[in-house]
Amino acid sequence: MLFAFWFYLVFMLILGVMSYFKIKNYKDFVIAGASQGTANVSLSLLAGIIGGSATFGMVSLASKLGFPAFWWLGTGAFFLMLQAILLTKPVRQLNAYSLPHVAKIVISEKAALYISFIICLTWIGIIAAQFTALGQIIGAITETQNPKKL
Repeated sequence: MLFAFWFYLVFMLILGVMSYFKIKNYKDFVIAGASQGTANVSLSLLAGIIGGSATFGMVSLASKLGFPAFWWLGTGAFFLMLQAILLTKPVRQLNAYSLPHVAKIVISEKAALYISFIICLTWIGIIAAQFTALGQIIGAITETQNPKKL
């Protein structure tokens, strides 16, 4: 198991060094120079959205509710596709780097500040869910049991 960790660490470091030499400006760093195609962007979104927390959350929810639990992820996927179809072109035309940047261009700087704050708050929950999923994965790999509740 330790070998897999070190292999992964070295692999990520190599990818990081290779990427470092490809990045020439801020646009390259933030949005990969806006040169990625639909497939790469879609796969990147799927990797971020359907990560450990969604997978483990869905398994837990499905075991309690059955198939209706799918609607939580299924409707999210549907509306994400709808968003991609309807908003990709107009957002790219704005030449914005982030959602707050879009708000700054379209609405105001104050709106961008509010949206940034909301995004920071929601990411606290997302990261907490990712850590919970990571704990479940590590527990399953190391075959440790959850501590008994007091």
